[in-house]
Amino acid sequence: MNHAANSPSEAKKQLQSQNTDASSTHLQNDRDPEKDAHDPIHSDDDTESTRLYGFWAPELAKQRKEYLINIARLTLLISLLVWGVFSIYWGSLWKTYEHTGALTAWIINRDSSNGLIGNTISEVLLNSTRNNEPMHLNWVVVNPNDYPTYADVEYAIAAKEDAWIAVEITQDLTNQLALARANGDASWSPQGKVNLYYSEARANTAIPGLVLSPTQRRVQQAIGEVSAMMAGEYLASIAGNATALTALARAPQTIGSPLAATPVNLRPWNQPVATAPTFVGLIYIVILSLNVTMGNFTFRQNIQKRLKFSSLVYMRFLVPIVVYLVLSFMYTMLNLPFKLDFNGWHLGFGAGFMAFVVSTWVGMIVLGLVVECAISIVGPQFIGFFLVLWIIANVAVVVYPIPLTGVFFRYGYALPFPHLKSIYTTIVFNTGKHINILYHFGVLWAWLVVLLVTFPVWIWLERRRVLKAARS
Repeated sequence: MNHAANSPSEAKKQLQSQNTDASSTHLQNDRDPEKDAHDPIHSDDDTESTRLYGFWAPELAKQRKEYLINIARLTLLISLLVWGVFSIYWGSLWKTYEHTGALTAWIINRDSSNGLIGNTISEVLLNSTRNNEPMHLNWVVVNPNDYPTYADVEYAIAAKEDAWIAVEITQDLTNQLALARANGDASWSPQGKVNLYYSEARANTAIPGLVLSPTQRRVQQAIGEVSAMMAGEYLASIAGNATALTALARAPQTIGSPLAATPVNLRPWNQPVATAPTFVGLIYIVILSLNVTMGNFTFRQNIQKRLKFSSLVYMRFLVPIVVYLVLSFMYTMLNLPFKLDFNGWHLGFGAGFMAFVVSTWVGMIVLGLVVECAISIVGPQFIGFFLVLWIIANVAVVVYPIPLTGVFFRYGYALPFPHLKSIYTTIVFNTGKHINILYHFGVLWAWLVVLLVTFPVWIWLERRRVLKAARS
């Protein structure tokens, strides 16, 4: 009886249980297997690859060891880079003061043969060279008849760059000063009697401190000595001579400070913004070329697999050159809103602008293709190390003139930075002879020839290495 009464209730419970199991089974069957594979929380199969661990977990011992070894290797490589490459730049600045004797300087003595002023100044300067005094220049006496006018001196110092500085003692200066004292010449001025000619824009980082300053100091020392000597002799000779004392009273400057070293800056560095393109901007050109190289490397991966070798070489050579032309215009035009004068060489603003564009283009091609070759040789993983070497090797020889950096740095005469900088300073400041631009372009073109010849070789080696790795 009871069994019969409970049967409908139990049957109902069994039916509900079956429905629940069926619903659960249906939900499990409807679950997205792809979603489960990427969801470590809801996935039924927590595989080893989806579990997360702490850094020091035993399960990550192998991966952790590999990671730390690679970091140690990287640290070692960068440490070697610091000592082996950074030291090049440090070395270029070291003992710069000791190399000033490599810079030629002229003495143009127009004083009479027995003129005390001219002889004293000349002797002080020559003794600094003979005695190897600190920060001395290589002083040479030149025939004043070879440079009779201001224009001749300017051409020799600023255009031909035959000397870094020239000290000129004006015509018959000793006798002229004696006459001015005797006649009481109130118009006598100490300026312009002893002139120091130099071209600051030739090397604005070195000339003010390493060329002009020590020269001024020595010339003023000589002037002080000879002025005191001549003043004492003159005062002793006119003692009790009222007429001479009256004349001297009319021109006291002839006895007090009769002479002064007068700097004559033939090519002043009067555009501070020029520091951007002529120094730091050279580094930016390398960085721009690196970005082009890395972008080209990334974008060509799909197409280069299906290119013939000749087509691959043409693509990797010509495509960056076209890009560099656009970037060269952008780099040059950047100077326009900042009023960089492209007519410093007095051949026209437009001519200066286009010369700047072309030189930047050629320089960027050289600097960029060197990086392009490097990526074929060392691979993208080591291109950063090469870039540091490439930049520092170039920068080390443009901070100061190469003669001030020691024998090791003579390699700089063959690198792109010094020649590109010289072209820029000629356009903006009119330094050097204009014909010298062809020489600087010639060095850059020589680089292009070498790159054109060797470029296919590096690409062939790279392709062979890639194919070998793919087969293995």
